[in-house]
Amino acid sequence: MKRAVSIIFIFMILFSALSVSVYAKGIEIDKDFYDKAEQYARDCGIRGMPYDTCLGFTVEHKYEFYYVSSELVVFSIADEWDEAPTCMIKNYEFTGHAYHGNCDNGLTVYDGNNFYKISDAVDKGLVSLEFLAEVIPNTNKIDLQSYSEKFRPAVKTYVEENGIKVTDTDNVDSYIKIYYDSTRAVLFEINDNSNKEQKINVNYSFYTYTLTNKSFEPEDSDAGFFVYYYGKIYKLSEAVKKDIISPRTVVNNVPDEKMESKVLTKTQFNSLLENYIESINAQSRVKRYSSGVNKGEIMCEFFKHTDEIIAFQILSNYTWFCRQTIGNQTFFSGTKLSYANPCGYCIYKDGVIYSMSEAYDKKLINNSDLKKLLTKYDAAEQDREIIRSIITDYCQKLDISDFNPDDYNIVYMSDNDIIVIHGFLGCATHGDKVSEKFGDYFLTSSYDMFPYILGYYVIYPKENTMYNLHDAYIKKLSGVEELFAKGHIGHRYGDANGDKRFDIQDASAIQKYLAKIYEGFDDALLYGNFEYNGIYDFNIDGKININDATALQKYLAKR
Repeated sequence: MKRAVSIIFIFMILFSALSVSVYAKGIEIDKDFYDKAEQYARDCGIRGMPYDTCLGFTVEHKYEFYYVSSELVVFSIADEWDEAPTCMIKNYEFTGHAYHGNCDNGLTVYDGNNFYKISDAVDKGLVSLEFLAEVIPNTNKIDLQSYSEKFRPAVKTYVEENGIKVTDTDNVDSYIKIYYDSTRAVLFEINDNSNKEQKINVNYSFYTYTLTNKSFEPEDSDAGFFVYYYGKIYKLSEAVKKDIISPRTVVNNVPDEKMESKVLTKTQFNSLLENYIESINAQSRVKRYSSGVNKGEIMCEFFKHTDEIIAFQILSNYTWFCRQTIGNQTFFSGTKLSYANPCGYCIYKDGVIYSMSEAYDKKLINNSDLKKLLTKYDAAEQDREIIRSIITDYCQKLDISDFNPDDYNIVYMSDNDIIVIHGFLGCATHGDKVSEKFGDYFLTSSYDMFPYILGYYVIYPKENTMYNLHDAYIKKLSGVEELFAKGHIGHRYGDANGDKRFDIQDASAIQKYLAKIYEGFDDALLYGNFEYNGIYDFNIDGKININDATALQKYLAKR
């Protein structure tokens, strides 16, 4: 009965939509329109559900029409999810119907020839934001008050309350210099023309950076370097300690003439790393940069850094669940580096790299140090509060009530532009691994997660937006394809030994695998119910056979 009612309801919607073609002389909403709309929806990755319309053809998506004329149609494509997700375009929040694939949540403009997501239609001048806001229901205009409008009054108040002597109290720009403004946090320097030189150290990666201000009098004020955040002014050291701003952001934005670095050079550190992994026989498992200025170097994740000790993890390309107890702390890793140092945690001290357990046994660190040293810079470009806020908004828009905004790991960050996290926002089914294809790459997850099966999400802090990885990839959002190409996430089809490049060793590894005499770096990827399970599948045909080795050899011969 319900199905019959649904069919009648859909028939009525489509019939009313089809009838408008009588009035729309130029554009006809007919079978040809729906066929093209279906193709557009599939190209965008908007999932559909077949409906028998009794009109002699099948409509795979549901549609809602907002505006129909002889020159333009504004409508929404819906998927199988009964949701009303929103998208932001400049200062307007529009409510659509498509969750999967996104494409401005299915909100679409058709000009008789092409289909455009509404943001593209605005960019091309086909429609105005004001027009769309008028015809699309449940649209909100957002007051985007400039964050920096509050910044200068806050600095002026801080200077007055702390008795900092500046030449012109009322003219804030006369005594500050801004180095970084993310619209949420501002890194700046105050000069009081005292000609007194002060310095502050900032530890990041394997360097100690010394920042100098030659015009600041007050002692114990971090040499006049401050951070403004949510209406408050923090000394730089406080802001770093509270993860309001990262050391990386500081050193990347303060100019060289204000900064010098000492202690250990990158070349020295890389040499020590190479010697260490050779000593524990981990050369074949270590993860290396595949391109760019760091090509060939060992990939590490750095943790807290003091003037004497650098704590870090050497990243491995060997998928394995590891648990390691050191002192009264237990550490976990999804990859295995070696038997000597399974999780890959290390420290640098006095010119030597030690495994974390060695450092503990030698009493170079204690239980208290373990916890402090392994506190990540995981709020590198935005602090946890900002990420938590974006996740909360995202889940509320999807009407996910049972979620923990802190239940995720940060996979990748780049300056203040993009953050990749992994975790489940709703729930997870602890079953076989799952995977998804992204062009020439595929990505796996140990759990089948909700609301997105892989549990990977892309956050753009500047825009205050968040997407699941599938949607971000389909929309070709900035930086997403590079995540795969640069080895931050995913596996390249045919890269059988996992070294991020193609060579004869991969062809040999495929042949050995087929002969069942080779245990690959990621055999675990071949277990479970994979849609795309081919670390050995060079030709990406869904099968692993001798054709993959042959195709790879031909590819190498033509290079």
